[in-house]
Amino acid sequence: MPGPQPLNSRPRFQPSTAMQDAPSAVEFADQLIRQVLGDLDAFITTPPQTTALDSLIAEAAAGRSRGASLLLLARAASMSLRALTEAGEPTARPEDADAAVKLVQALVKKPLPIAELQRHTERMEEFVADSEPTAQGPVLNLARAVVRLYAGLQNNDEQMGGRGLIELRSLVMHLDAVASVLSETGAAEQPVAVLRPDHFHDAFMHLTEQIRAGGGSEVPVATLTDGGKITAVINDDEHPIAAALVAARERMDGSEASKAAAVQRMLGLLIVFEKIRREQISELGSALQDQALYLGVVTAAATAPLTQAGFSVTPLARIARYNRGLFGQQPAPDTQH
Repeated sequence: MPGPQPLNSRPRFQPSTAMQDAPSAVEFADQLIRQVLGDLDAFITTPPQTTALDSLIAEAAAGRSRGASLLLLARAASMSLRALTEAGEPTARPEDADAAVKLVQALVKKPLPIAELQRHTERMEEFVADSEPTAQGPVLNLARAVVRLYAGLQNNDEQMGGRGLIELRSLVMHLDAVASVLSETGAAEQPVAVLRPDHFHDAFMHLTEQIRAGGGSEVPVATLTDGGKITAVINDDEHPIAAALVAARERMDGSEASKAAAVQRMLGLLIVFEKIRREQISELGSALQDQALYLGVVTAAATAPLTQAGFSVTPLARIARYNRGLFGQQPAPDTQH
């Protein structure tokens, strides 16, 4: 598989001046989806699949949740195109859903199980709303990122365009991860709220220092789980890891809910690293030697979909490799699973 394009590369699509000759919503969405998924080929596909688009088209044709992300992307494209041509803010209209179905139908080139895909999109939007209660919703966030991308290109504002491009790619990565978790869990459990990656990284680094200082590096974290599910609140300060988690919770800012989410995510990540040490996770096997990938895993754990069952490894690994790319490193061949 070809390696990923640099994450700060200029997109191949270009807006016409002031969008006077704007394409139709279907044409625009087709171009946008092919571009962004092409940029993410090396991060969200699994060999021998050749492209992310082909993979998601197959998922859509089968009526599975990962294919439903194409509908969300197409709806966002319709909203963003209208905002660009009318010089306004992205807003949803009923015709956006119809345009999205037409586009995905054209991509798949066969009858679609529309009812199933629409049900998956609703579940994805509900999952995101539960894990990001202050956000505006995945479709609106995607549309705003597209508008920033194009506005930056139109105005030769590389900072705005670059920000929009990175946001767009990151949002697509996250949506694909949510869809993957939903495909594994069925009626998914309540998700754990996402956190700011920089805050989570600092808290987790402090936590691991406390664990090492307490001599708990070889203490199994499995004792802090209940029936295979991560524990929401840690009270046992006699256990070295539990004591460190209690201390980490006490020094955190924010609401009790955000503190609880942080503890759950840190415990979930400790379990992931314990499995890596025991060579139980091949997708992230080099994370303890590759510092860039290690950082990618830690920052991924701040936003990757998490339920009480813990992290789903494949979505977490995909986001981790993507984050590693953001840090200016290409995925090593042995991490491209």
